[in-house]
Amino acid sequence: MMMPIVRATIEQWYRKLEFPAEYDNEFYAYLDTVDIDAATTAETYEEQDGAKNLLAYLYCCEELKRRYEEKGIDASILYATLQELVLWTKSRTRRSGKLCLTDLWWVKKTMTMKLFRLGRLNFCMGEEEHDLPQHGLPKGAPIIEVHIPRAPSLTAEDCAAALSQAKTFFTTYFPEFDYCEMTCDSWLLDSVLKTMLKPESNILKFQQLFHVVLEKPSDETLNYVLGRPTTRETVAEKEATTSLARKVKEHALAGLEFHEGYGIIR
Repeated sequence: MMMPIVRATIEQWYRKLEFPAEYDNEFYAYLDTVDIDAATTAETYEEQDGAKNLLAYLYCCEELKRRYEEKGIDASILYATLQELVLWTKSRTRRSGKLCLTDLWWVKKTMTMKLFRLGRLNFCMGEEEHDLPQHGLPKGAPIIEVHIPRAPSLTAEDCAAALSQAKTFFTTYFPEFDYCEMTCDSWLLDSVLKTMLKPESNILKFQQLFHVVLEKPSDETLNYVLGRPTTRETVAEKEATTSLARKVKEHALAGLEFHEGYGIIR
């Protein structure tokens, strides 16, 4: 049986992070039936079933809070960053039809102080995967990966402010992480989008923040614009409710490629 303090910690973080009330019945049923060891840490926890994963990571939030406090990182950044735990749970719950947290590889970055939400963007400490010495990025070089969490808007001003905040943040709290560049690998950096969007669009303004040095074929655009999951086989069935969605659908039905662009911050 779960120790009372472990149960109380899990419930406290479930409430603090404001999970949807529609999850409450399943969540409390998990609390009554799933056991989480008090020695559990995000670094050592191995992925198990979706219910146990969720409770374990909620329990680990308390230790993460302590580590933020030791570093002197403001609590507002902790709570903003932990929204990744909420968003990932929502995504996996939609897919499975029951409350769960799976595919921990992404959320683990949040729980082990590798990823931080700073303003509009996420920033992750990582290593360069592409071997691009001509751009100063040999394979294995430390970098800051820029990621774009889902949110209602993506303005150039908000992104520029986030990038500026990130430079100060990592210099202040992780001076030992001597990264060479900030990079972004995203469908938003696809040059094809320039043919579909007006020059003043937020997506194209976002592209202008980066020097795109590489593109690779990818259909991630279909998932993000038309809804996940979308494949070449199912794209004809998808409803296109915006101008961009209609153009993306037409492009896909014509058999043309989309890409993920790899960019370096200008």
